[in-house]
Amino acid sequence: MDAKSPLERALGPELAAIRKLEQRTRELALVSAHRRTQAVRKLEELERDLARVALVVRAIADLAIEKGLFTDAQLRAQFDQADFADGVFDAALDPKLVAPGTGRGNVRVRATKPKAKSRAKSKAKPKTSRKVR
Repeated sequence: MDAKSPLERALGPELAAIRKLEQRTRELALVSAHRRTQAVRKLEELERDLARVALVVRAIADLAIEKGLFTDAQLRAQFDQADFADGVFDAALDPKLVAPGTGRGNVRVRATKPKAKSRAKSKAKPKTSRKVR
């Protein structure tokens, strides 16, 4: 004799599919929790690394000012210049410009082709415009 209820007999395949979905949902919840835990750990690690970098930069700047290599005002001016290297005063720097020497003061310039002009005006060599990248 079959011990299944009438409902289980009527919904046999569908009920099995629902149970599989429930199992998969539990598995995905475990994976999601594990990934969340990993992300939190990574974030905490990055925060510790950033705090250490900030400490090193602060110590070097304080030592350089103390040794007379530059003044606090010069450091602040350099900070502002570096901050604006990406065109925005926001106390941040575009990652593409993080390497020293890639700021606005050292913008690379490339020649571009001039826009097409009438040939009848002049046979002189066309000027190349300069475009800032």
